[in-house]
Amino acid sequence: MPEQATLAERRRTWQAPALPPRPKGRPFEGEYAMNRAHNPAGMPPAASRYSQAIEVETGARLMVVSGQVGNDPAGKVALGIEAQCELAFRNIETALAASGMTLADVIRFNSYVTDPRYIATFRQVRDRVVKADPPATSTLVVVAGLAGPDMLVEIEAIAAKK
Repeated sequence: MPEQATLAERRRTWQAPALPPRPKGRPFEGEYAMNRAHNPAGMPPAASRYSQAIEVETGARLMVVSGQVGNDPAGKVALGIEAQCELAFRNIETALAASGMTLADVIRFNSYVTDPRYIATFRQVRDRVVKADPPATSTLVVVAGLAGPDMLVEIEAIAAKK
């Protein structure tokens, strides 16, 4: 029993370590807002427009947006992959606005499409809608299906803002 109390106490009092101080006169690669993008040498290049890693400053608020599909506020699913991608990103934008955040604050996208032929269209819409530079980290997965048979894309997001 004493072990559990010790573990619980450690969890209750744990704090994330602070980031090292920023060197003077030398900007970090891809620095924007309070999040820092990293695309270090020695890693394979990104397959499309995304950052390999994003570093979030201590004290930032995080917002996790559940998977959004291409449906409108009434719940109607749009027809076609382009329209569904547009709506999914707009739904994420609406969720972020509820906490004073924007797509520029997104540090991570997890995206799912139901057909590999949708990848190019997904990337075109993402690049048109999400203007952050450098872009968020991103994973895109082709899946056999989503919650509804007419759903072609689902996008999750994690945002951070000081």
